[in-house]
Amino acid sequence: MSSDFNVKSLDHFSKDWVLSFISYHLLKSFAELGSVANRPGRGAYGNIRTEDNVEIVRQSVVDDPSVSTRRRSSQLGISRMTLRRILKLDLKMYPHKIQIVKTLLPQD
Repeated sequence: MSSDFNVKSLDHFSKDWVLSFISYHLLKSFAELGSVANRPGRGAYGNIRTEDNVEIVRQSVVDDPSVSTRRRSSQLGISRMTLRRILKLDLKMYPHKIQIVKTLLPQD
């Protein structure tokens, strides 16, 4: 039953249109790259949590611990999520907010 649905759902496409679409993209790829292989540079990003970046973040925190992760990430040129991962996983630091509290007096 599901195969009937798939065949029926493709009936409204012209086979000539599909072939011309595929041919156009193959020819365009061949003209640009000289090959029909996938473009280079596609795939997963390299690891950003390198020892150099961890050390840069560590030194940045030592220099000014009150800077927010948003500002620190823009200063260092590292994404916020990468910075948070470095702080949490590599440097064992966790987000917290320093709270100012009053001391309790005896009459309280």
